Amino acid sequence: MMGRMLDPMARPGPPSDESAREAALDQLHAMLVRAARFEVGRRRHRLGHIPPAELDALARKAADDAMDVVLARLDECPEGRRFATWCCKFALLEARVQAVRREWRDRDVRVDAGEWPATDALTRHEREVFSALALHGVPIDVLAERLGTTRGALYATLRTARGKLRSSLSPAGAASEASADGRHEASAAQVVE
Repeated sequence: MMGRMLDPMARPGPPSDESAREAALDQLHAMLVRAARFEVGRRRHRLGHIPPAELDALARKAADDAMDVVLARLDECPEGRRFATWCCKFALLEARVQAVRREWRDRDVRVDAGEWPATDALTRHEREVFSALALHGVPIDVLAERLGTTRGALYATLRTARGKLRSSLSPAGAASEASADGRHEASAAQVVE
């Protein structure tokens, strides 16, 4: 049924076709709202302190954003794929991003690496990014927003930091030194991987 919506939305026509287009857009938006509500509902355990009305508004905003993306990329819908599935992926993604941002809106973002000796090889910025993302579990979208940068820049910084840490924990580095606490070295190596 949703696959038939593609034609009325793709090419606006005479006024009689406008009502069909509007009906198709309304159906599409309703489907995107359902998908966004589903995703927000899946994350409800992490958003339990947020009132239901705010969660519904969050899902509607995600559906609106997904609708904008779908309409902008309508000609990119892959052939052989269900139109509804293709549209819903945008609603799910937008809802996830909105939910994560809302979850972290009032939380502090820790960017200090503490006194972890392996991070001495990193620059201050690399240490902060690595600490926030790998050690404290801050979502990359939230950190990018707080630091005023992009996800791509943070991924590049994280990749560089992990490379430096791998080198410092290699058999020629700190990992080969005998330590009374072998657990710390193992967990450090796991974080870097």
